[in-house]
Amino acid sequence: MKKLFILLCAFFFYQLSSIPISFNQAAITFDNAIANQDYIQSLRIYNDNNISQEITILHQNKAFSLSDTLFTLAPNDSIDIQVVFNGKHNIAYKDIFYFLNSDNQTPSFLKANIPVNYTEDLYLSTYNKWDSELRNEIFNLINNHTSLGYTGARQAMFGSIDNVDGWVECVYTGRMVETNTIPDVNTTHMNTEHTWPQSKGAAGVAKSDLYHLYPVDEYANNIRGNLPFGNVTNGQNWENSGSKRGYDDNSVLVFEPRDIHKGNVARAMIYFAIRYDNPFAPFFDIQEDTLKEWNKQYPVTEIEAQRNNAIAALQHKRNPFIDHPEFVERLYSIANPTDRPQIATYFFPLTDINAYYGENISIPIANFGNAALQINSVVPNNNLCSVIDYPNLIEPYDCGTININISAIAGETSSVISINSSTGVYQITINYQETAVDINILKPQYFQVAIYPNPISSIANIEITSNKETLEPIFISAYNIKGQKIDSWSYKNAKKADIVFDQSKYSNGIYFLKIKQAEQEQIKKIIIIK
Repeated sequence: MKKLFILLCAFFFYQLSSIPISFNQAAITFDNAIANQDYIQSLRIYNDNNISQEITILHQNKAFSLSDTLFTLAPNDSIDIQVVFNGKHNIAYKDIFYFLNSDNQTPSFLKANIPVNYTEDLYLSTYNKWDSELRNEIFNLINNHTSLGYTGARQAMFGSIDNVDGWVECVYTGRMVETNTIPDVNTTHMNTEHTWPQSKGAAGVAKSDLYHLYPVDEYANNIRGNLPFGNVTNGQNWENSGSKRGYDDNSVLVFEPRDIHKGNVARAMIYFAIRYDNPFAPFFDIQEDTLKEWNKQYPVTEIEAQRNNAIAALQHKRNPFIDHPEFVERLYSIANPTDRPQIATYFFPLTDINAYYGENISIPIANFGNAALQINSVVPNNNLCSVIDYPNLIEPYDCGTININISAIAGETSSVISINSSTGVYQITINYQETAVDINILKPQYFQVAIYPNPISSIANIEITSNKETLEPIFISAYNIKGQKIDSWSYKNAKKADIVFDQSKYSNGIYFLKIKQAEQEQIKKIIIIK
């Protein structure tokens, strides 16, 4: 059975010889793209040869998705796939789409570069800015707000901004107090929370900045005091309605607000750190990672957005992190005007590829980092293959190919290529196949199999349609590129099921699934990318 399956795989590889494909466009582009909107275009892929090709598409940027990433192009035929794009930032989104064919010979690629903007003119100046440059631009947008003074700010907060039908709510405990003005703390026990404590720098104009002021129960306010925010994981010594005081994983005494208020806290603290240049450092610094996580985990609510509008109407400046919480992802450091390190990245997720004796193949490499990727050497572990050439330098968001010649003399069944680069050493195994095959082993097919998504990380869906109905169970076997059986499943009377891939059995690379039901049988190629 193993020999038969190897012959079957070899037949596929032989038939799907790798001839470069062409496209109906030179690059993937969308004009006048706006953040958080879906854009769809049809990409036509041509096979201008008289040989079928099985095409696999690999790419990196999750803002792009494709309607199909593994398909067969018939001779002299074409196929349309849908490219879907949605970018949430006002930046230039870049990607490289690799179109790999079965023998890894001269892969084709398309580049993408999509400028995305926000709808508000206010944030035009932040386009494509990162780290210290973005931090400075945000400071310019929020500096010199109109101060209402401390009494005026509290009157606005209790009287309108945080007042719902004559009631205000403690942000930490949920306790309600009826009032239309600044409440008497001695009788109502409702006070003003300075999210950034006064003793840690919320003085002067900062003391009355409404973006960090909230109604708070007097006792909860005292419990929080001037503690940093954090996740209580041990030593809890107070709790009310989900808010807690205790120690975090670093044994620091912290205050954890209830979940409903964590996003507000994060965006208030991040705003304050930039607006007032991070006073009393490292008070904010030790909280930064937690606040970034809360900003991501607890999205802006309609109430928070309306509060931003109400405060902006009075202070004449907005909190940009409420309008666009994704700004936080583009700030390497909020505490300091620091830029992220310049680092190159190596991208070719497959660690196993196939080849025939006596042919040339190309291994594509992309760099999605912000620094150039230097290739120092490419070294095979045996003399069954030799390196023709490779790029010495790959600029950010660019790509190149390592071109390999395979010896015509059969010997070892594989070679390992070590790619020594400025970011480390990467290895790719080339598995060799004979070209002579027996095509009579292919059986008639009565059913169709769809497996998606493909490439696969850990779980895929399988759907089977057949014009020959049967109640026989379905058996699936998984084989690696060498034809070795590594896994198997069975489904009773199933037409649609989930396949869970045991991660201990699969590394990144190409595999084959043999799907059998009674005398019906199909082979499907899959790619595992963890």
